[in-house]
Amino acid sequence: MKILVVDDSAMIRRLIRNELEKGGYDVIEARHGFEAIAQAAEPPPPDLITLDVEMPKLSGFETCRKIREDPYSKLFTRSRDNMAPIIFVTSLDTIEDRKKGFTLGATDFITKPFKEGEILSAVNKILKPDNRLKGLTALVANNDMASRRIVTDFLTREGVSVVEASDGVEAFAMLVKNTDSIDIVITDFLMPQMNGDALCNKIRTELNLNDLPVIFLTESRDTVHLLDLFKSGASDYLAQPFVKEELLARLMVHLERSRLNKHLRKTLEEVELSNKKILQSIQYAELIQKSILPNEKDVRTYLPRHFALWMPKDIVGGDFYQIAEFDDGILIAVVDCTGHGVPGAFMTMIASSGLRRITRTENCHKPGKILKRLNHIIKTSLQQDKEYSLSDDGLDAAVCLIRKNDSDQPVITYAGAKLPLYYIMDGEINVIKGDRESIGYKRSKLDFEFKEHTVELKNSARVYMTSDGYQSQLGGQKGKCFGPANLRRLLLDIHRLDFESQRKKLIEALEDYKENYDRIDDITIVGFSPTPPDREES
Repeated sequence: MKILVVDDSAMIRRLIRNELEKGGYDVIEARHGFEAIAQAAEPPPPDLITLDVEMPKLSGFETCRKIREDPYSKLFTRSRDNMAPIIFVTSLDTIEDRKKGFTLGATDFITKPFKEGEILSAVNKILKPDNRLKGLTALVANNDMASRRIVTDFLTREGVSVVEASDGVEAFAMLVKNTDSIDIVITDFLMPQMNGDALCNKIRTELNLNDLPVIFLTESRDTVHLLDLFKSGASDYLAQPFVKEELLARLMVHLERSRLNKHLRKTLEEVELSNKKILQSIQYAELIQKSILPNEKDVRTYLPRHFALWMPKDIVGGDFYQIAEFDDGILIAVVDCTGHGVPGAFMTMIASSGLRRITRTENCHKPGKILKRLNHIIKTSLQQDKEYSLSDDGLDAAVCLIRKNDSDQPVITYAGAKLPLYYIMDGEINVIKGDRESIGYKRSKLDFEFKEHTVELKNSARVYMTSDGYQSQLGGQKGKCFGPANLRRLLLDIHRLDFESQRKKLIEALEDYKENYDRIDDITIVGFSPTPPDREES
């Protein structure tokens, strides 16, 4: 890119040339304004001009004015709006000088004597912007075109896209149309049709854009006036004529905040989208998991008096139960797999498949044998019988077979891997504990024999099988577990109710106990009476 350096001092021109040529720029020189205009007329036109202010024949300000006017402005076809960037390099660096220079269309001011690298840095910012704020959009509202251009140029060099409005009405219309894309508003206070404070008030009240930074440019330094601006919703203000460094510093704070907020919003939208996709997947997985549970309508044809309470802690869970009728009786299993949520649900699919294979394909209905065979299937399926296994997962389970003896009395045979069986008979609750051996874990013995327990029941008996989720629930005044003793008392209290009422009472008691505590585990309870109502003993 080509740069024209204009200064009546050969030494200054040489210093600027050396610095810019090291930065990879092509440099041409001029000693005064007339020579500068002649040099600029030689194609190709310069991409940027550095101008001293105090020069013989034609001052820097006059040179700038002529370059911005026809016919000279038409020479700069490679620049936006035929306005090549101009940097004043001068010892005349007062507020008034800057105001005059910016009004004429200057892009920047650098004070002599300048520091090493300062010229190159300023030129790079204009011709090779780092665009660190790329993606942000600013609305600049000002009826003074020169002031509007100064702000626009500053923002553009930082990578900010700028839309311009000449008054408050036009600015508000742009905001209404582009509510989500404007990241900052820089507005003059005094404008035709609608002043800046009215614009700001409409932004806050009608558009509800309370987080949108609104920066005022005002010539007033009156405290009461400035307070009124903040009452209208202003985020900040700059008193005119402003210093470029102050303008940049103020705007950069708000722009950086807008950039971070925009990034945060985008991240939150991505997270929400990901969560939505994950939730949809898990909700569909819930349908799949429910499909492995027994169909209640079918179960009531062979076990009419029962309830099943299945309450995953999350959408899917690590508990499941099976109820199935075979020629030799009705088989009921309650299984509590490692964990809950998605990992637990994966385990239920493996365990459920294993149970179906054992009971249906292999036709094994002895509870103890079922648990032993399931232990073997889980350990070998997850390769947890090998030292190199990456996982160590398993389950606890209770299996019960209901059949009739020679006297047509109900008999149950039960085996448990840590999970107990409760039965109520003659007004007393009895507990049969399972073996202290879980299923499928690395530590689980591959050849472990699970003990079977057989109980002959009266027709009035009630039987319950449960995972440990209910009794593990925290709650009460001291935040303790519900506990097995409370569960036994509760079952004894409700056992004479019909089975649907028992189910509801269990849910109510759980909710009353846990109060503000979260659920901590999956819950499964199956309750049943092995005889039909017409054979119920009084």
